Amino acid sequence: MGTLKRKWRLLNQASLAKKRKDSLGPHARAILFTTKNGSFLAPVDDIEIGKKIGEEGGYDLEELNQIEKMLNPSSVVYVIGTHIGLLLVPVAKKVKMVVGYEANPQTYELLQMNIGLNKLENVKLFNYAVGDKDGEVQFYLNLANSGGSKIKPKKDQFIYNFDKPETITVKMKAVDEHVKSETLPQADMIIMDIEGAEYLALKGMQRSLAASNSLYVEFIPHHLQNVADVNATDFFKLILPHYTNAKFMRQPKVAYNIKHDPSSFNATVEQMMKDQKDDNILFYKEG
Repeated sequence: MGTLKRKWRLLNQASLAKKRKDSLGPHARAILFTTKNGSFLAPVDDIEIGKKIGEEGGYDLEELNQIEKMLNPSSVVYVIGTHIGLLLVPVAKKVKMVVGYEANPQTYELLQMNIGLNKLENVKLFNYAVGDKDGEVQFYLNLANSGGSKIKPKKDQFIYNFDKPETITVKMKAVDEHVKSETLPQADMIIMDIEGAEYLALKGMQRSLAASNSLYVEFIPHHLQNVADVNATDFFKLILPHYTNAKFMRQPKVAYNIKHDPSSFNATVEQMMKDQKDDNILFYKEG
């Protein structure tokens, strides 16, 4: 998408979000959606997610199906960056336990309500950002796309601040140490979508990655370059030693044996970085 076209789309998105909020009044907090993923309260001024699940009646159903094939009733799943639970809720219905981390206090509150709406009793939630150490971090509260809320980028861009997000301070935890302190079971699968903070989170969860069977992670080149300010090589160095295979969920929909032939995977990543193409990647251990 061209720069001017993208800027217009984002400005329009911010305008629509404000109009929706204004039309429903200052006390309107959320809208209820009934979808194939479950029942969800979503922020009233979230145009991105609200429009998608309102019109389509579901969220990432094809990829959710791929995730569920990796799970069984005894699985333990960590969801890092839960948002309102669009992936967490359907996964929780299939497994023994889900542990969820969500940094945004506003969507975290709705997430708690959504757990109740879907009558789930096997979910443990934490209102923390996930990083490489325990501490605090500056965080953007985006409105028009609340799922795009993120740690404050190292290189800020219009696409991150177009809706004039409030900046707050949130607590951050390193997963490995937090799992130990809370005596949580190790994850069989880790699902991660934290808008550019993945690099920091991966640094703080090397033991958890080693113990897991699979990792489903968002890969967005501009997030690496601007939010985290790292290159793809350093990013994937934190992942590749722990798994044997990788599958891009949208493009080109083929699996790579990264243990015996990492070159094809690396070539695909290099091209995606050049083209600024994003995808979700499923890493897993075979055999």
